[in-house]
Amino acid sequence: MKYSLLLFLCWSVGVFADITVVDDSGTVIVLAEPPGKIVSLSPHLTELLFSLGAGDRIKATVEFSDYPEAALKIPRLGNAFSVSVEAVIEQSPDLIVAWMTGDNQRTIEQLRSLGYPVFVNEASSLGGIAAAVQQLGTLVGKPERGLELAKKFRVYLERLRQLRSGLGSPKVFFQISDAQLYTVNSQHLIGQAIEVCGAENIFPMSSFSFQWFPMRA
Repeated sequence: MKYSLLLFLCWSVGVFADITVVDDSGTVIVLAEPPGKIVSLSPHLTELLFSLGAGDRIKATVEFSDYPEAALKIPRLGNAFSVSVEAVIEQSPDLIVAWMTGDNQRTIEQLRSLGYPVFVNEASSLGGIAAAVQQLGTLVGKPERGLELAKKFRVYLERLRQLRSGLGSPKVFFQISDAQLYTVNSQHLIGQAIEVCGAENIFPMSSFSFQWFPMRA
């Protein structure tokens, strides 16, 4: 009888325990259960959710969420820089995932003030990508898958560094846009990826992650 009661208590704790994750903004996200409906406000988070096997739970996303192909069928609410609060609320999401760098800070703050759980991601390093997929895995109820993907990514990253070690370093200019010409320095995530691939960023240092260049008529 005591043994059966102990098993029941253990089962109860496992079933009803809250899901808790601290996002990159320092906010504690608490869910009573894995979310059934998710709104993704960033293409890269949409991709990570699909890799975790939770892509079918994404009810709405933003422009440029084009991978995998199934993501193209998800309704769009705007882009990573502009989404209305009303459009998100209409989806009645259990979880919202967003990108910190995007210009949606006001939207995120409003959604949080209305009680919606918003997971904000901002990987400052390539290793942070592994941490992000692991956090998302916990939130969507797939912690084992999240841990597996995080380990695979870290192994692949180290292997890539070793493969490029000792090889020549071609000089690279990474153009972000042709509408207003700008690039990134070596501290930016893209700049780190350039370095890992064995290339040399021609704009390695700057006071800002992004470097703008004036356009001439």
